Amino acid sequence: MTGTERQRQNLIESLRVRFAKAVADNDADAKAALFKEAVYLGIQPDAFTGSDLDQTA
Repeated sequence: MTGTERQRQNLIESLRVRFAKAVADNDADAKAALFKEAVYLGIQPDAFTGSDLDQTA
């Protein structure tokens, strides 16, 4: 895995953790901010939202 790939995986993991917290807190503003951040970073939302997290919403 290259440094760039590792960095991307770290970004996705960070988004995943923060998205799970936003879902648990039922925080729509935080979720919207994470989607905006992902777009800025060029990461598709499905890379960090995962179906297992969507079921807890």
